[in-house]
Amino acid sequence: MRCLPVTKLEEGMVVGKTIYTSDGRPLLRRGIVLEKRHIDRLKRLGVPVIYIEEEPLRGIDAEDIIMDKVRMNAVQEARRLMLKIRRELRFYNKKIFDIDLSEDIERVRKVVDSLMKEVFRTREALYSFIDVRGIEDFIYGHMVNVTVLGMMTGLSLGYKADKLFLLGVGLFLHDIGKALLDDTVLAYQKVFEEEKNPLIIEHTITGYQIVKSIPDVSLLSAHVAYQHHERVDGSGYPRGLSGSDIHDFAKIASVVNVYDILVSGAPFHPRVKPNEAVEIVKRNVGSMFDKEVVEAFLKNVALYPVGSMVRLSTGEIAVVSQTRKGFPDAPVVRIIRDKDGRSLELPVEIDLSVNRDIRVEEIIE
Repeated sequence: MRCLPVTKLEEGMVVGKTIYTSDGRPLLRRGIVLEKRHIDRLKRLGVPVIYIEEEPLRGIDAEDIIMDKVRMNAVQEARRLMLKIRRELRFYNKKIFDIDLSEDIERVRKVVDSLMKEVFRTREALYSFIDVRGIEDFIYGHMVNVTVLGMMTGLSLGYKADKLFLLGVGLFLHDIGKALLDDTVLAYQKVFEEEKNPLIIEHTITGYQIVKSIPDVSLLSAHVAYQHHERVDGSGYPRGLSGSDIHDFAKIASVVNVYDILVSGAPFHPRVKPNEAVEIVKRNVGSMFDKEVVEAFLKNVALYPVGSMVRLSTGEIAVVSQTRKGFPDAPVVRIIRDKDGRSLELPVEIDLSVNRDIRVEEIIE
């Protein structure tokens, strides 16, 4: 299978991976032959990309680092929690400290524990999965992705299970303050222009107050919600903290939050290719991001995820079939077209970590 922008879909293509809504319902099942109504619906829902199956690409599976059932349970829990807080605060006019989240936090702990077990189970794998979700479901998938990527980063920094769990709870709840924001406000949020919108800035303070008010939740976890938009050079918000004044958990959240927004095609930001997102993160070391955290983060993400169509330095066209930890820029690829654009009768698979004279030039869509 390969990943293809929805704008490039054509009738007759075959869905390669089931697409789910945030409440766990299949939107399109694997194996469905696309019709115009399917494509129109995907566009209407704001789904940026999907995986499609093609004959030369059989056997290429874009496996998530997290099992589907674990991810879907986490997304559903994120949705349930955000909708409950939104309902309590916005429609019943309750105060933050009047909301009873004692049962909810137990559910969150179970979710984070299940995600952490998956991170440990797949610790030798790269994050090489493009999360497929629509605009309305973005925030819920984002909460899960940030948790997974952040715990992978923490593991690379040497965090043990107890510390990793505290980090995970904070990451899962990092955007909880957005439950109060209207969709119209979120639609205008930009990764590098957030400080211009006081309503966006407020979500970090509100999120901190919500998490801090939950019994038996570590203050360290609450500070992830409070500080995940602080920048190491002091240019962030809400307090303009810098350097060592920013908690390490928040430094991790800062990196993975921006990365997921860039690669996921968020409602308020155009989708960026993973290799380009990595370059953006690297360029902002020392200004936005902590150097040690970025180095740990980069050990865990593939520049060219499985299913990406790429142009090689030879001019040939290939699809990434496998990624390996330690070689984020040198995947295994299946060459499907020669340098003149002619399809190969028998695709050729090569490992770029072995054939170092060949490299990926770009992701093409």
